[in-house]
Amino acid sequence: MNLYRLLNSMGLLLCAATVWAQPFAEQVTVPVTETLEVRQQAQQQADDWHEEREALQRELDRLSTEAAQLETQCRQFEDQIEHRQQRVASLQRDLAESGRLTEEMAPFLTTVVQQLTEQVNGDLPFLTLERQQRLSRLEETLEDDDLSIGEKFRRTLEAVQVETAYGRRFDVVQKNITLASQTTLMNQLQLGRLALFAQSLDGQRSAVYDPVSGQWQPLDDTFNGDLRKAIEMAGKHRPVDLLSLPIGKVVTQ
Repeated sequence: MNLYRLLNSMGLLLCAATVWAQPFAEQVTVPVTETLEVRQQAQQQADDWHEEREALQRELDRLSTEAAQLETQCRQFEDQIEHRQQRVASLQRDLAESGRLTEEMAPFLTTVVQQLTEQVNGDLPFLTLERQQRLSRLEETLEDDDLSIGEKFRRTLEAVQVETAYGRRFDVVQKNITLASQTTLMNQLQLGRLALFAQSLDGQRSAVYDPVSGQWQPLDDTFNGDLRKAIEMAGKHRPVDLLSLPIGKVVTQ
């Protein structure tokens, strides 16, 4: 009898344990699942934050690099601005100096042209028309307000250079020369600004220009040979040689 009761008791206990174990397993499983989900979410959030932090770090590095580049460019721009300010200041000084030189240059050029005119008028009579026309154009240049002072200076300098070159002129041309009230076609020889000589085409009559009287004066026949040679030299028909010609004074027959 006792054995039977014992078995029944054990059976009742097993049934009760079975019934009690089902809700307990459910009660234990749900929190564990929730805990795992929370941990997974926390890990996902940590991973997301790690990626975001790395992205932010990369962005920070990029911005830092750009900031350094911009700072370098800023210094370069500041140097360029300073250089250009210095350049502007230099140009302003040059402009002021140019204005001062312009004021001084205008009367100077006028004086130069006047001196050239006096020289041409008092010089030996060679290329007279050409030289006077050049001076007339030069005077018009100085009066032209549309031309810069630099252009006026350039043209004046060209005229001076041309006149200077005449001092080295060694040339012969045929011209009508009035000698002893008689006009004759003769070879005119120019020796720079030192002297003008003339000789008849047959080489029998020679003359020299007298700047004091402004007239041609006959030369002694003894100069005919050397003057003929000089004319041939000027015409490139004879090599250069030493000659004896009356330079600096007029020798008449």
